[in-house]
Amino acid sequence: MFQEGRFSKVEANNQTALHRNSKDMESVDRHMKMAIMVLLVLGVCISCARQQSTLAPNTGRDVITRYHGHVSLNVQNTVDPSRHAFNEPVDSVWSVLQDVYEELGIETNIVDERGYQVGNSRFVTRRIGGDRLSRYLSCGSSVGYSNIADSYRVTLSVISRVRLGADRQTMLQTEVTGSAMPRQVSGNSVICTTTGRLEQRIAELTSSLLGEERR
Repeated sequence: MFQEGRFSKVEANNQTALHRNSKDMESVDRHMKMAIMVLLVLGVCISCARQQSTLAPNTGRDVITRYHGHVSLNVQNTVDPSRHAFNEPVDSVWSVLQDVYEELGIETNIVDERGYQVGNSRFVTRRIGGDRLSRYLSCGSSVGYSNIADSYRVTLSVISRVRLGADRQTMLQTEVTGSAMPRQVSGNSVICTTTGRLEQRIAELTSSLLGEERR
């Protein structure tokens, strides 16, 4: 009897221990599941952050202006703000482009009559057409300057191309790029981005000169 009672007590203790172990395992299992869920959520967030960081910023300048001579007809959306369409022959638009660059004070070192290209691939200036460079370029800011395009040494490339578009209109596309370096001290150059205003001004001057030719 004593032995039997003793075995019953041991068995009861074992069952209690097993029950506790079972509860402990369930608790561990829940914590592991929660940890896995947290890791998955963090992974998704990190992935989203990486994707967002690679997205290109929206310039808000998705406009193409169509001209009939010197009169603006309409505006429609496009992904390239530097493209402008004219209801004039390719040769007519090309014929006034050098005069446009001369009026802006941009000396041309590219004049490709076969490829209908004109411009300057590398020049240094502080003003274009009488305007400060900050009107046409954004090069970042520094102490005392909201746009260092007006205080740094800026090297520019401005090239315009004329071609026949898919809708039989003449397309004028201007590419503006630049970089800036400190004038007084040594330092690395910074990339400048176009504001879109120079491309627009070139198109407007082209339209104006075409209108004068017909008078």
